[in-house]
Amino acid sequence: MVSKVFEGTNVEIPAVLANRDRRVATQAQLLREHPSQVVVACKLNIPGPVKNSAAIQAFFTAGLARLEDQWLACGQPFEIATSWEDAPTGPERFYLLYSAGVTVKEGTVHFEERQPANRLFDLDVLITNGGESHSLSRGDFDLTVRTCLICGRPAKECGRSRRHSVEELQARVAKLIDEATAANQRETVAEQLADQAVKAMLNEVVTWPKPGLVDPVEHRAHPDMDVFTFIQSATSLRPYFKQAATAGLNFPTEQPAPLFFNQLRLLGQRAETTMFKATAGVNTHKGTIFSLGILTGTVATLKGRQLPVTQLNVQRVVKEMLANLLATDLDGLKHGQ
Repeated sequence: MVSKVFEGTNVEIPAVLANRDRRVATQAQLLREHPSQVVVACKLNIPGPVKNSAAIQAFFTAGLARLEDQWLACGQPFEIATSWEDAPTGPERFYLLYSAGVTVKEGTVHFEERQPANRLFDLDVLITNGGESHSLSRGDFDLTVRTCLICGRPAKECGRSRRHSVEELQARVAKLIDEATAANQRETVAEQLADQAVKAMLNEVVTWPKPGLVDPVEHRAHPDMDVFTFIQSATSLRPYFKQAATAGLNFPTEQPAPLFFNQLRLLGQRAETTMFKATAGVNTHKGTIFSLGILTGTVATLKGRQLPVTQLNVQRVVKEMLANLLATDLDGLKHGQ
């Protein structure tokens, strides 16, 4: 198997059963200590004897970061009660939330169904009702039942009949985790490239001396702007550079390179509007939006295709992207466009 998902330690049945008892005891203790709060117990449904690995744990952590973002966006305060994310029996984490149980359950179901890989998460929502602990099920609120990862039938039906082999399930799980991991890595690279672009602009404006340009010491050649204008402009442009990086990381290899430049140009035009809003109409970075946007997108393209980021490769991609640019743009001017 090419995937690294199942490069971990085999776990025997007694260890799995002991961990289940540990989970139940932890949930009961949390409900006793926090009877007015909702407990969310998070784990993964991983088939076969390997329940944890570096890839599985990274997938779990990244997924729960998205779940936390969802809760924050919905105004649902939470705290982490306890976790054992490096356990051979699989990563687990327990949250305490301050919302109504039904609201939390609807949110966890939404998360589990939002994208294919999220269906690997098992988010158990528990409350205290009349002094007794109660696990909220989808059936309690007429929510959609879990479906099989392979055939789409109800998951419990396939599980009881053992319709699919462990090998089939592992292959599907590995594919889902690998795809989600690759997407997370692209997101991380896009964030890093956007940070580097903004850092470059900030480093440039604080460099001194730069005769005739804006720096922290003087800006007499440009009385309508100062170093703070540039700082406001640079920070406002970070979303644009992340978009440029994301476009490069995901640009299809079969598409012509000039099409990628057209995408960047559209994003750059919008970025100019953002810049002017941040600077009250002062042109601080119009040229940078063009040049640094192209370079950011180019570096991202190379990284997305797993090619080395060298001067020659950067030059090659830029040349392909800007092929016949002047001729086509000037031709448009001749026709009054």
